[in-house]
Amino acid sequence: MFVPRTAPGDRIRLREGSLQRHRNFARAEGRRDRRVAARSRSRRRARTTCTITAAACQLQHLAYDEQLKAKRAIVGDTLRRIGKLKVETLRSSKPW
Repeated sequence: MFVPRTAPGDRIRLREGSLQRHRNFARAEGRRDRRVAARSRSRRRARTTCTITAAACQLQHLAYDEQLKAKRAIVGDTLRRIGKLKVETLRSSKPW
């Protein structure tokens, strides 16, 4: 299930009527109060402002190792699925 601004392992309350089921996945929105019922160990305090690309801003609430996992999955899936390529991703020494 994909829920924006959540971390793997978070437990949240969904906004009523937001659940959309698809064949292989689901999407939903969290409640507007954005309270997390149970915080994941993957979560960290996000920066108050984000001056980087939108993709990086979407992951800033995750610990750096979790950000890397998400980025590897996104980039790897795209290159395999669309580019028909097999590549390795690199890790930056600077998280921001």
